[in-house]
Amino acid sequence: MWKRDMRGAAPEQHAAKFLQRITPLDYAQFALMAIGIVMLLADLVAVLRDAKAFPDYHIGYLLCGFLFVFLGMLMSFNRLLLTVRAWRSSGGAVSPHHHGQPHRTDKAE
Repeated sequence: MWKRDMRGAAPEQHAAKFLQRITPLDYAQFALMAIGIVMLLADLVAVLRDAKAFPDYHIGYLLCGFLFVFLGMLMSFNRLLLTVRAWRSSGGAVSPHHHGQPHRTDKAE
């Protein structure tokens, strides 16, 4: 696999290279969002069934939880947009550069 020399590259190329990989932290973020939304919905159903069993401020806690999950989803969507923008600016698929082999070109002759 060809390794690129990124020292002279623009910062956008560094970001594009990094954002095109899905990291374990991304999977962890998706898992936490899914688990969080399921837990919040279960708690909301319990509060709606028997509101007198919970203190009044519990609804505020639920609203904060939904807000935090929404912000997490918004950040994930923002990362997706940055990834797509970086992928489009790189010309789509990443192809190797043949700087050391000028006789090998990508054009068909």
